[in-house]
Amino acid sequence: MTDELTSEMHSEFKVDPETEISHKVGTIVEELAEGDFTLIELLTDYIVTMEQYEKYRSKWESLI
Repeated sequence: MTDELTSEMHSEFKVDPETEISHKVGTIVEELAEGDFTLIELLTDYIVTMEQYEKYRSKWESLI
């Protein structure tokens, strides 16, 4: 297998920036439900703003 083919295969697994933020918010919502960390700690750790969190949290909260 050539490097070119490997790079092409890896590019299939990339997600757009908004989807990545949404997934980070999903993880934050799950971790908040576990109760081990505060929202501020998680926002800092995942490099997510409060605005981004508010935009996607209801989507993820409805799943837990």
